[in-house]
Amino acid sequence: MQHRKLRVTCDLRGVPIATRRQFVDVASGVAASFCSRNNDFQGAWLPGVLLRAQTSPDTADIVVDLIMGCDDNAVAANVGERYGNLLRSITARVGLSATMMTSAQLRVQYAPRAPNWTREEWTNPREELDRPTWSFVVTVSITDDRAHVHEATCANWCWPELRALPVSGSLYGPDGRTRHPHR
Repeated sequence: MQHRKLRVTCDLRGVPIATRRQFVDVASGVAASFCSRNNDFQGAWLPGVLLRAQTSPDTADIVVDLIMGCDDNAVAANVGERYGNLLRSITARVGLSATMMTSAQLRVQYAPRAPNWTREEWTNPREELDRPTWSFVVTVSITDDRAHVHEATCANWCWPELRALPVSGSLYGPDGRTRHPHR
C-alpha cells in the first residue's frame, strides 16, 4: 500500500495553511456523505427517492449545482440545499474560503443493476431481490478560482423508493430483503 505524501505549508508561526489541493478532500467528503446509508429524505434513503423523481426509465443522470442550488423538483432542491451547506461547512473546517470556489456540482449517474442481489454477500448462493435495483456513481466536482477542477467519486446501489413520503419505519432490512411483520 502506497501512502500519499502530504506537503503542509505553514505560516511564520508554524500554523498549517490550507491549500487548494484540499478541495479534493472536500469533494470526497461530500460524495461519501451522499453514498452513506444515513442519507435520508423524509424517512427514506435519498438516492432511491431521487431515482424515483426522475422520468427516464433506462438511465438517469442528475446534476445539482451546490453553490446556486436547484429547483427542478423538491428532492433535487433538498439535495442542493443540504449538500451545498455541507460543502461550505467542510470547506470552512479545512481552512479554505468559499470564495475560492467558482463552481461546485454533485452529479448522480444511475444505471440498471443486474442481478438484483441482496447485500448479504457472504451467503452462497446469494438471494435475488423481488424488485429492480440500480447502481449509482456520485461525482462531486469543485472548480476553484484558478480554474482547477477537483473531483471525487463514490459508488453504491439502491432501488427506486415507491412508498409514500414521509415514511415511518422500514419495510426492508439492512440486507435489502423485505421484512416480515411477525419477525
